[in-house]
Amino acid sequence: MTERRPLAFELSCPADKSVLCWVRGVVVQSASELGFSEEDLHKIELSVDEACANVIEHAYPKDQDARPLIIRFEAEPGVMRITVIDRGVGDHGRPGAVKSVEEYVNVQRHRGLGTFIMQRFMDEVEFSQEPGEGTRVRMTKFLATPSAQLEGAP
Repeated sequence: MTERRPLAFELSCPADKSVLCWVRGVVVQSASELGFSEEDLHKIELSVDEACANVIEHAYPKDQDARPLIIRFEAEPGVMRITVIDRGVGDHGRPGAVKSVEEYVNVQRHRGLGTFIMQRFMDEVEFSQEPGEGTRVRMTKFLATPSAQLEGAP
């Protein structure tokens, strides 16, 4: 059997809803080729969609022309990392995010589940911000081993 080499690529596109379908397609196809299960592919897709939607909604002033959205994909045997990067000034993610579905329902919020979803569906989620550099959301998903899949482990 041939061992897979590390894979890395970066997508750069405008932070606009019209590109979400394309971004999801590229990421899901890449994750599928790495051997992720259908369930994990759906979790990855939704997590990437939420991270990108946060950039589109919160990272840039609405009147700013250049609104880059950068998606960095890195994979090596057993693990995949996706980093969603903006160059904006908005703070999105952690502050105001709900901690549970119960909190979301009890407070009767209509928004704010994105970070919760990313943290539930991915194995690791890290947020970082640098002044003048924007925000990075780094999401990691580990490929379940065949024995872990049989046991129902994540």
